[in-house]
Amino acid sequence: MRDRIASMNARTEFWLVVILCFGYFVVVSAVYLLVGHISTITDRGAFSLAAFELIALAAVWQIGVIRGWSFGSFGLRVSWRLVFGGVITYAGVIIGLRLFYILLWSLAFDLNRLRVPVKAGALTLAGVIVVSLINPVFEETMVVGYIFRATEKRGAGFSIGASTLLRFLYHTYQGPAAAVVIAPIGIVFARPDGFLRPASARGCVSPGELFA
Repeated sequence: MRDRIASMNARTEFWLVVILCFGYFVVVSAVYLLVGHISTITDRGAFSLAAFELIALAAVWQIGVIRGWSFGSFGLRVSWRLVFGGVITYAGVIIGLRLFYILLWSLAFDLNRLRVPVKAGALTLAGVIVVSLINPVFEETMVVGYIFRATEKRGAGFSIGASTLLRFLYHTYQGPAAAVVIAPIGIVFARPDGFLRPASARGCVSPGELFA
């Protein structure tokens, strides 16, 4: 198995990592969208999500060790400048979205059509903290860091497009909100020069909460 991982080509590696980390989420998200499922956020779901993401990260890390990756391969470097820039950028995105909603409201658009089909269940502070710490690092490390590393030879435009598309696909359960919120955010935060910028900026705030 180790020899197979070490010798597989870049395309095979890419699809292996993407399917391992996001295949389940893409399929379930699409099914939820098709059947109109309303998700309920609970502690059990939060801890299960965190556990899955940690296991996936561990598996990807093992693949990386075999194939000679480094932290630099994911843009993993600490930069307070990027953290500050991320917070400012995210604040700008939220303000922009709010202004967009005000515009839609002024045009008599039914904003309920953009509400995310998710409701809060028995979610405690512990569940919120766990997801807020693990999920942003998982998503931005893989969706931004890995995707850019794996597709860098195709150019920045392709990398941004691939990163944004993947982010959109596993958020389709949010319905129209995925197109209005997720896609623009994916483009804004698709930067390969430091994962702390997007991860720290959106840490405790899910795009879905913007519709609350």
